[in-house]
Amino acid sequence: VELARRGARVVILVDLSLDRLAATVAGVEAAGAQALARAVDVTDRAGMARLADEVGSLFGAVDILVNNAGIGMAGRLLETDDANWDRIIDINLRSVITGTTLFGGQMARRGGGGVILNVASASAFLPNKAMVAYSTTKAAVLGFTESVRADLADQRIRVSTVCPGFVNTDIATSTVYAGASEDEQDRARRRAAKAYSLRNYTPDKAARVIAGSIGADKPVVLVGAESRLGYAASRLAPPLVRLIARYDLRL
Repeated sequence: VELARRGARVVILVDLSLDRLAATVAGVEAAGAQALARAVDVTDRAGMARLADEVGSLFGAVDILVNNAGIGMAGRLLETDDANWDRIIDINLRSVITGTTLFGGQMARRGGGGVILNVASASAFLPNKAMVAYSTTKAAVLGFTESVRADLADQRIRVSTVCPGFVNTDIATSTVYAGASEDEQDRARRRAAKAYSLRNYTPDKAARVIAGSIGADKPVVLVGAESRLGYAASRLAPPLVRLIARYDLRL
């Protein structure tokens, strides 16, 4: 919606179901842009390839790509089983690689130019022993995006990692608590949702920061005060960050 407000002509929206996209479609159209909604599972590479083929036939390539799909997962290493690892890697990391490869490839074949925004998290540089899998995938997105930024620079494709802090989205109520019972997960999700609502950093605020960063071509886009402070601490006081990481920060 923010991209439409800033002059995008067409916004292609992707989620697991079309019903989940209805409100965003309405917002995009109200802002004066055309909305194309598609139901695709980002972990399905064949489905993503079909989407890329459709986009390529219609537009040649997108001008701005946002890889935003992700899930939350809390848990220490020995609480996190193989199924947890497979799911979070597929969604949080592999889908970013897939989207960047398919749509970034179209940008390159068009003759270059374009913007790719890969959404990671402040957890990329603020690890915690209670968020092992989540922090691992987000750090991997940061490393991948830095490498791709260098790789695609000669194609004039600008690639940035977006690292939000606590944004008040549905992630608080859908986070997986590895090794926890359903009752324990429900209680933890309620506590997390309350904390996020008290912080109340809205998706609209995040969108304004992210969209506003496009022209600046920043390597890392920091969204929210905790992200900015955490990034500074990771650079200026890494021993402190490592010490804090030893405390279980689950709500």
